Amino acid sequence: MKRVQHLLPILLLLTTAVSAQRPPAISSPEINSDKSITFRYYSRTAKKVTLRGEFLKAPLPLIADTSGVWTVSVPGVKPDIYPYSFMVDSVELADPANTAIFANERFKRSIVEVPGDQPMVYSLQDVPHGKISYCYYKSSTLDTMRRLLVYTPPGYNSTKKYPVLYLIHGGSDTEETWTKVGRANFIADNLIAQGKATPMIIVMPYGNVRPHPMPDFTPDMISDIIPFIESNYSVATSGESRAIAGFSVGGGQTLNIAFSNPGKFAWVSSYA
Repeated sequence: MKRVQHLLPILLLLTTAVSAQRPPAISSPEINSDKSITFRYYSRTAKKVTLRGEFLKAPLPLIADTSGVWTVSVPGVKPDIYPYSFMVDSVELADPANTAIFANERFKRSIVEVPGDQPMVYSLQDVPHGKISYCYYKSSTLDTMRRLLVYTPPGYNSTKKYPVLYLIHGGSDTEETWTKVGRANFIADNLIAQGKATPMIIVMPYGNVRPHPMPDFTPDMISDIIPFIESNYSVATSGESRAIAGFSVGGGQTLNIAFSNPGKFAWVSSYA
């Protein structure tokens, strides 16, 4: 009993020490009713913290209080989805208080969504929702296992044949960028619910193939990805029911795939 009594003060001291080292709980980003955004970052050792974002014309400095919490508010931000980051003593960091991260292999930035007065087309709305599946397939052309995401529409039925959109991300992005940043699944849900889009399957492959992203990804798409989808999902297999689109490097891959395989895709779209 005496040993336990001796241990209690030690445990109390350890608990107090751990609590003292724990950073304060902060909310960042905080969207205010006037559509301003408050950003916060905690550091007792940083000398300079600035905010960078596509909603800014120039980086903004954060101001530290006595507890080590750095803060800045940005007024009147237009409703949209924006990437942003902190520069902490010349080192770019994602917001540690924000779990929404821009899916990219080169930079690490956070994401903030400023809602509009009316729901945006990419917003999560009270409509039937499709399903996102994480899939792996064997690429015989690249001799490796590769990954892709598949969106199936609300009410997906294996007795029905669906058109397919193959959606290719930009350079250094990943297959998750379309859902975590572009909200392709929510856009499809909302457009289908409004009767503005036909229920479809959307395939979002991982398109980064180095060092030759154009010629090396084309055979992977034609010989491995499309056969995988057509073997595992209820899709229409004619060119008229097949579309392909891509952004940036993915836009170049889209054109390379489509124009080197005439008739394979009836719908082609490339975005810079």
